[in-house]
Amino acid sequence: MMLWLEIRRRIRVMLGPLVMCSVAAYFIYHATYGDRGFFAVVTLNERIAEAEQIRAHVAERKAGLEARVALLKAESLDPDLLEERTRLLLDMAHPNDRIILYRSKDEGRERPVRVTRPGE
Repeated sequence: MMLWLEIRRRIRVMLGPLVMCSVAAYFIYHATYGDRGFFAVVTLNERIAEAEQIRAHVAERKAGLEARVALLKAESLDPDLLEERTRLLLDMAHPNDRIILYRSKDEGRERPVRVTRPGE
């Protein structure tokens, strides 16, 4: 009977620190691996850096497209750009143009490379 009392007393003494260590381990685990833990923050920062790179690329491309659109507006219409786009979209050439054809490595058909007028 004495042995049983001694075991119960030692369990009571150890129960407090054991519970505290378990609670501390729980919080440490979730501070490291949880949804808002250290590794989640690192992953989120990497995703933010990737998104900022994509945003910068898209902003650069947007600025280029806006510059081309500005050239197509009625107030600042560039005749060369208009002619280039028209020929490209209609797939036509002037009778005096020289068309240089080449074979693509991945395709067997010929495609025009450059259209020039004689004397240019």
